[in-house]
Amino acid sequence: MSRNEVKEGRLADFIQRAVATAIERDLKDPALRSVTITEAKVSPDFHIAYVFWISQNREEAAKALEKAQKQIDSAFEQACVEKAAENTTVDMPKALVEAELDTQMERFAYQLQMSGYSMDQYAKMMGGDMSTMRNAFRPQAEKQAKLSVTLEKIVETEGLTVTDEEIEAECEALAKQYELEVAKIKEMVPMNELTESLKVRKATKLIVDSAVAVAPKAE
Repeated sequence: MSRNEVKEGRLADFIQRAVATAIERDLKDPALRSVTITEAKVSPDFHIAYVFWISQNREEAAKALEKAQKQIDSAFEQACVEKAAENTTVDMPKALVEAELDTQMERFAYQLQMSGYSMDQYAKMMGGDMSTMRNAFRPQAEKQAKLSVTLEKIVETEGLTVTDEEIEAECEALAKQYELEVAKIKEMVPMNELTESLKVRKATKLIVDSAVAVAPKAE
């Protein structure tokens, strides 16, 4: 057996266990309780994994797995971008970190408000103050800011652009999602922000398409 075949086998075993664990522990869908992952195979270039499964309620389970696939893809995408940012050296503008910190604090304040609390009340319950809260959120804000800078740098370096057709298609998709007219979407969504968002999406896809999942090293 060649070295590549051994690697394929190890990675396939890892994927089979990982998917089975995700279904059992992370995906809280009752329709997946009857699903058993029977086998996984990996393409020779390690870019495609085939996962085989059985279930007593196949039709219901298939719909649940399709939904779960979106969650898994999203998690893999996030992991790829985080790894790219981790391996990138960039200048981090202090203002960008502070702006991201403000955004996270505002989002958390809104969540607390929905539960009937203010930030000051929560900070006191946790034995601190607003400064303590801000310091607690800072590491995540710095991480998110670095992700943003990394993606923007990829957009710039790769010269990624967005066509009018792509913008129109995104407007149509948003209109369908929110059940609005395309013209209304164009009134509500700033086109420059939509354009930048699509560029970042392309940068993210570039990272994900270049990524190769690997199994943990054997102990």
